[in-house]
Order: sequence, then C-alpha cells, then structure tokens
Amino acid sequence: MKKVVFLDIDGVLQPDRNHNRFKNNLDELKQTWGKINPDYLTLDKWDMGATYFDWDLGAVDRLRKLLKLHDAKIVISSTWRASKTLHQLRLLFNFYDLDGYVADGTKILDFRRGGRSAEIQHYLDTHPEIEKFVILDDYRGYFEGVFTDTFVYCPDVFNEESFEMANNILK
Repeated sequence: MKKVVFLDIDGVLQPDRNHNRFKNNLDELKQTWGKINPDYLTLDKWDMGATYFDWDLGAVDRLRKLLKLHDAKIVISSTWRASKTLHQLRLLFNFYDLDGYVADGTKILDFRRGGRSAEIQHYLDTHPEIEKFVILDDYRGYFEGVFTDTFVYCPDVFNEESFEMANNILK
C-alpha cells in the first residue's frame, strides 16, 4: 500500500439528505443480495439500504476514479468501522465494485487522545510503507492544525472540487 485514501463515509459518500432507503423494501434488498452471497444475510438491512440507496453516485464515481488514477487503497476512518467488520464493509462497497480497494480500517482510539486525527497518525506510524495519503472527511474539527496538506474537506459529499484537491495531493 503506497497510496491511501483515509475515508469517512457519512457526509463524504452518503449525503445528509435524500435518504431513499426509507422508500424501498430493505428486506427484499437483503434477500436478493443474500442469494448472490449468503454473507449479505449477516448485514443489517439498514446499513445495506443506506449504502445501496443513499450513497451519492457522483461521489462514488469520483472516489473510484481517484483510486484507479493513483492505484490507491481505502483505509476506513469512518465510525462505520466500529459496528462492522472489514469483511462486512467490503460487502457494502461491493455494491459499487469498490470492495477490492478496501484494505483496512484505522484503530479506534480514545477520543481524548486526539480523535480521528490521532487514529490516522497511529495508522501511519504503524504502516511506514505508505508514501502518500489523503484524508476525506466532512468534519474539519478532527483536523484543525494537523494534516493541513493532506486533509480534504468534503462539505457536500465528495464533489468535483474535493476530487481535484485529493487528486493533487496524491500526485
């Protein structure tokens, strides 16, 4: 892993609006994907619905493009990693053929020790093979005064402007 995208999900891929999962049959979604791979039956239907129906397709496409351009991997820094295994996260990313890019997740540390920025720093300290990285997050508070050259603020999902910033960081 030479290049990494530290990825928050809520606000970056999943907007705070347009929650279409509430308009769809999530039991049917779960059963349909469960026939493809029984591991989907272990997932929470609301997580499946949020991923399948709510993620912003433009943000997903831009993430895929960024990963392909730079041969980068995803390290999940989102709170989603607290309630799901890496295998379960890969199943969710598989909806968009991004599962092969999900390499790992940051370790959950005590937030009094710096929160998400400390978790990312810990990950970098324990993975010296990483040469370049970018952090995609919709919350600036975690990164005030740290990672100023590698943090990309995504106030309205991973939009075109955020993509350009991330692309320049990984060059």
